[in-house]
Order: sequence, then C-alpha cells, then structure tokens
Amino acid sequence: MANYDVNSMYEAAIKLAKSVDLKGLEADEAAKYLNAVAYGAKDFGKDFKELLENGLSAAVSETGLNCAKTGDVENFLAGNAVYMAASLTGEEKYTDLACAIAKTLDEVKKSDKGYFLNSHGKECLCVTFKAFSFYMNYETKNGGKERYNDIIAQYKAIFSNMLGDTVLDLKNGTEKKLKPLVYFAAALVDTLELMDQALYEIWAKLREFYKETIKAILNSARFTLGKNKEYDLIFAYAIFKGCRMNLIHTEKYECEAASLFDLVNEDLESLMDASANVKSAYILAATESIKNREYQDYGRLKGGVLWS
Repeated sequence: MANYDVNSMYEAAIKLAKSVDLKGLEADEAAKYLNAVAYGAKDFGKDFKELLENGLSAAVSETGLNCAKTGDVENFLAGNAVYMAASLTGEEKYTDLACAIAKTLDEVKKSDKGYFLNSHGKECLCVTFKAFSFYMNYETKNGGKERYNDIIAQYKAIFSNMLGDTVLDLKNGTEKKLKPLVYFAAALVDTLELMDQALYEIWAKLREFYKETIKAILNSARFTLGKNKEYDLIFAYAIFKGCRMNLIHTEKYECEAASLFDLVNEDLESLMDASANVKSAYILAATESIKNREYQDYGRLKGGVLWS
C-alpha cells in the first residue's frame, strides 16, 4: 500500500489552505474550498477546524454562499462543509443552517429529464459533485430518506444521458472532458460515503456507476492524465477513497492514484501559485492519502458497516 506521512501531508495541505483568500473567490471556487477545508478539519484537525468555522462565518448564510444565488448548485457543496462543522463542533446552529440550505433544493432548475442543471442552466456531470453529496447528506441526517429515490433517479438519468458522450469526446482528444468525468467519480464516492448502507439496492447501483466511471476514465484518458493538476488530484482523491471504502480493489487501482499524487508532490511548491481549485483538490487528495486502504474483512465484526 502507498504510504504517506501524516505530518508531511498536513503541513503541505494547511500551507495551501492558508494561502487562499476566500473573499476573492467565485462561487464555484468558494464552494470547493470550503468543502476541502471541511475534510481537512475532519482528518487533520488542528488549524483546519478554525479555517472552516471562520470561512463559514464569512461566506455562508441561510440560503448558501453569499456570492451565489439561491438555488445555485454551488450552495449545496458549501452545505456539506456546514454539516461537517456540525459534526466536529456539536453545535446545533450548523445543523439548523444545513437544513435551511436544504430548503432551497427545490429551487434548483432541472432538465426535461429531471436532473439538476448548473447555475448557468446547462447540463453538466459536474453538477453531481456540487449538489448530490449534500442532497444525500441532508436526506440521511434530517430528511428522513424520503428523496433517496430522486437522488438515484437523477444519477441514473445523468449516467445514461451524459457519461457515454463525454467519454467518447475524451477518447477523441477533447481533453477538457476529463474535468466533468473526474468530478462525477468524486461525486459518486462522496455520495456513497454519506448514504444509509442498509438501502443496498441504491448503494449497489451507485457503486456500479462509480466503478464504470473509474474504468472509463482510465481507458480513455491515458494521454490526458498527468497534464492538469486539478483533474489529476480529484481523480486521485476519488480512487483513494474508493479503495478505502472497498468499492474497488486497492491492489489494482491504488497505484493509479498514487502515481498522479506523487507527480504533483514532486513539484509541490508550484502549487502556491496555482488556482484555488487546484489547492482544494490537493487538500482532498491529501486527506485520503493518509488513510488505510488495505483490504479489510468488512461485515459482521463491524456491525455490517462497510467502511470506517
């Protein structure tokens, strides 16, 4: 198993996190940054928790991000950070804020096929990363799981209508198509982590989508991976996390993530001048790099829980 030193990963991640000026970010960047810092607070603790609470205080209100419109999908990724703050602090105000943001889910525009559109009213696989893990988070924690069926229905429609064409475009040399694919993979693994594992039929379908997406990217992007740090890091994150959760075989896939992550770490100092999205992607990959991805005998001894 690829091993990464916790202290080294923390130092690199916190340095990048502190270099981001949240006030100057667009909604997409702010949402991704707060989401990444939330995972940093969970897995590294220390200064990340302070960054998270200060960031939420400055950037998020009852409808979501201050720099976004009500119903914009970026609000919901920021909502995940609010839920993380609730978990880490135990303060009810964060749960109340997350529930308030969830009320605006009904204001998101949908396509004629029934799935969320981005803040520009267009179809994009990236919408899943921005909205679906929060949607699942809310339904699991506070929504009574009443709209689990809507989440899986949207995923099915998106997978059916967009994945194939996006993969084909990537195979044909459209390198920018790698972005929606890696964020779709990350969305799936994040959603799986947050759902009630007892609802196996839904869980199994999402896992199937995740595995097929990972394979499609590896089969279609051999000459594209390694060229864009943001995409490489998000893909590494999605694979590291999938290995930890036993969704894919660590022995087969971890090396793919490790090679991309190692490539970025070889020139870590250059990330100080990178975009906020690249820095956020690094933080996410760093949080998963330090976790145990060895094969584990999940099941009875852990009360049926598939991962920890």
